Amino acid sequence: LHDALPISEGKEGRSTTAADLSLVLAQSGKKTILIDCDIKNPNIHNMFNLSNDKGLVDYLAGDIKYEVAVKTNEQKNLYIITSGSKTLNYAEFLVSSDFNEFIITLKNDFDYIIIDAPQLTQGADAQVLSKYADGCVLVVKSGQTERKTVIKAKEILQKANANIIGVFLNKTNY
Repeated sequence: LHDALPISEGKEGRSTTAADLSLVLAQSGKKTILIDCDIKNPNIHNMFNLSNDKGLVDYLAGDIKYEVAVKTNEQKNLYIITSGSKTLNYAEFLVSSDFNEFIITLKNDFDYIIIDAPQLTQGADAQVLSKYADGCVLVVKSGQTERKTVIKAKEILQKANANIIGVFLNKTNY
């Protein structure tokens, strides 16, 4: 597994799951990068107390260099790319050759790439991102996410030829 893409419907803990997975991998000594690709509802910067004024969108637009986009924090081996400036045309960045080259660069520089993707119900962004990931994880909120929603999410990912490697059952009472 090189990349993982947590995907959910919404409010299941997708960003928290991505952040926690990134932390665990970094703590195990693996050079890990977490990318906030949820441009409409970014949250990773808040979790790590980072600025979101410059990030992924700014890098892909050519406004900042790679070294500025990649942020560090107190956790050794963990690097973070926040979503950056909001833009109306961010979806075109995700299908651009620049984004593809960016992911290839990251694969050469990091042991693991964790992508925090938008909700599956917010458009095609998560589906587009799934093609860059070695594996996708569906995040499900225990007792609240409806079975039909999970089945629909699985079907969407299968149509996108995504490699679904598992399900994170979040917010359980266990």
